[in-house]
Amino acid sequence: MSNKLLFNAATSRFLLAAYVLVLMPELHPGLANEWPWVAAYLLVVSAEQWLIWRGLGGQLRPIVGGIVDLIFITALVHWVGSVTTVLVALYFFACIVNMLVVSSRTGMWLTAFGAALYAMVVMLAATGTIAYGPHAPAGLIAAPPTFVQGVLASGTTATLLGVSGLIVGMLVSTNREREEALLDANARLETLSSHDTLTSLLNRRALIDQLGIELDALSPKRPLALAMLDLDKFKRINDERGHADGDALLVRIAHTLRESARDMDVVARFGGDEFLVLYPHTNMDDALVGAQRLVGAVRALGVSFDPERPVTVSVGLAAARVGDTAVTLLRRADEAAYRAKREGGDQVVPCAS
Repeated sequence: MSNKLLFNAATSRFLLAAYVLVLMPELHPGLANEWPWVAAYLLVVSAEQWLIWRGLGGQLRPIVGGIVDLIFITALVHWVGSVTTVLVALYFFACIVNMLVVSSRTGMWLTAFGAALYAMVVMLAATGTIAYGPHAPAGLIAAPPTFVQGVLASGTTATLLGVSGLIVGMLVSTNREREEALLDANARLETLSSHDTLTSLLNRRALIDQLGIELDALSPKRPLALAMLDLDKFKRINDERGHADGDALLVRIAHTLRESARDMDVVARFGGDEFLVLYPHTNMDDALVGAQRLVGAVRALGVSFDPERPVTVSVGLAAARVGDTAVTLLRRADEAAYRAKREGGDQVVPCAS
C-alpha cells in the first residue's frame, strides 16, 4: 500500500471533521456543543498524518485509524438519529477506505466492528437506554425505534455492510494480485534486459552502462581497470561434445568468475566465450592480482572438466585513462587479450600504457 493512498484516506477524515464542525451545525445546531469531540478526532487524524509523513506505525496505524473513524461515525449517527439519517452511508465509505488501506481480512473485521457499533446505538435507543437523536432539529425528531425496528435496522445495515465489504474486498484483492503480477513481470523484464539468460551474469549492455558511470567518476583517487577474458580451446568443446556440454561449462565458468572476483568487482558475459570484469576503485597492480586469480580459477575448473585438454582463459587488462570512453577502454583490453591468446593463452597480459 502506498503512503499516498494512506495520506488521501487521512485527508478525507479532515474533510469529514471540517464538515461536522462548520457545516452540520447549520442543520443540527446542537452539534456545536460537541466540538470537543470533533477537536479530539481532528487531533487523532493530525497525529496519523504525522505518522504517515514520518513512515511510522506500520500496519497498526491504519487499523487504529479505521477504529477511530468508526467510533466517530457512530457518535455522529447517534447525535442526529441513528435510523433516520443518511449519515449511515458513512459506514459504507469507511468500509471502502479500510479495504483499500489494510488487508481484506482486516477490512472485514473493521466492517463487522462498524456494524456492531451501529447495532449498539440503535438497540440502546430502542430500549430507551440512551436518548434518540439528541441533536436532531426539532422538526425532524422522530420517535425512537421500537425493538423490532431496531433489530431490522441494525440487521439490514450489517447485511449490506457485509455484502459491500465482500465485494469491495474481492475487487481490491484482485487488483492487488494484478499489480503484484505486473510488478513481478516488470522485474523479470528488467532482469532479462540487463542479464545474460544462460549465465545470469550482467550482459554486455549492462556492463557498458556501468562502465560509463565508472568512467565519469574516474579520478586519481578513484582508478579503474577492465579485464577482457577470452576462453582458450573452448570451441573444441562445442565441436566434440556438443553445445549442451559447452553451455554447461560456460555456466560453471561464470559461477567460478563470480566466486573468484571481489564483491565490488562487476562480472559480465560479453558474448560467446568472452567475459568482462570491471575493477572499480582499483589500480593496475591490484587488478593484475585479481585477473591472475581468475586465470588460476578457470584453469582449475578446466582441468576438472577435461584433464587432458583443459579449457583456460586469456586475459587482457587495461587501466582507464582520462578521456577514455567505454569503446576505447574495451578496445585496449581486447587487444591485450588477443596478445595473451597469441602468446599461448592461460595468462594475463596488461595493456601497454
